[in-house]
Amino acid sequence: MFNKKYIFETKKTRNRRIVINLGILASLGFFVYTVFAIYILYFAANLRESAEKNLFKNSPDVIVVLTGDGGRIPFAFKLLKKHPGSHLFITGVYTKNSIQTLVKKNLSIEGFDVLDQNKIEIDYLATNTVENVLSTIRFLKQKNEFNKILVVSSDYHILRVKMAFDKLTKAGDPYIYNYWGIESQLDDFRSFKIISKEVFKIVKAWGFLILWESEAS
Repeated sequence: MFNKKYIFETKKTRNRRIVINLGILASLGFFVYTVFAIYILYFAANLRESAEKNLFKNSPDVIVVLTGDGGRIPFAFKLLKKHPGSHLFITGVYTKNSIQTLVKKNLSIEGFDVLDQNKIEIDYLATNTVENVLSTIRFLKQKNEFNKILVVSSDYHILRVKMAFDKLTKAGDPYIYNYWGIESQLDDFRSFKIISKEVFKIVKAWGFLILWESEAS
C-alpha cells in the first residue's frame, strides 16, 4: 500500500500515492481515536454499575470527589445525603471556598442542611489528577479508619483517575475503591470536546505514571 506501484514513478504519481497514503493513515487514526473515546465512557459506565451493586446495602466509609468540572461537588453532596453515615473528602478545592461556602451552595438539596458538616473535609493543594489521588491517599492514611472508598468524578475522567489510584496505591493498603462517573450530556458539543481532549490526557498520564513507577523503583 505504501510502496511504489511502478518501478519508474512520475512526480505526479508519487504525490498522488503520498496523498492517498496520508488519507488512509488519517482515517485509521481517526477510527482508533473514536473507538478509544467510546471505550472511555463504556469503561466508566461499567464501573458505575459495579459501584451501584457494591454499595446497594453498604454505604462507603468515605466519598471522595475530585474537582475540575461542574456538577461533581453537588452530585457528591447528593450521595452524602443518601449515605449520611459516610464522610466526604473534596480534593482540589478553590482557595476562596470553604466547607461553609460549599454547603451553602448546596442547601437546595432537600434535607442536606441536617447533615453533619464535621464529616466533610477539603483539600486545597491538589491542582491535577495525580495530586488529587496523592492527597486522597494521604487523607486515608491520616484517618486510618476508612476502608470502602467511593471516588466521584466525570465519566470521561474515571479511566485516568483509576489508572492513578492503581499506580499510586501501595500493595497491602486496605482500601477498596469504587468509582462513580457522572454521565456526560452527549447532546452537548462541549462534552464531545472534553472527551476528545481526554484521549490525549490519558496517553500523557499513562506515560507519566510509567516514569513515576520507574523513579520509585
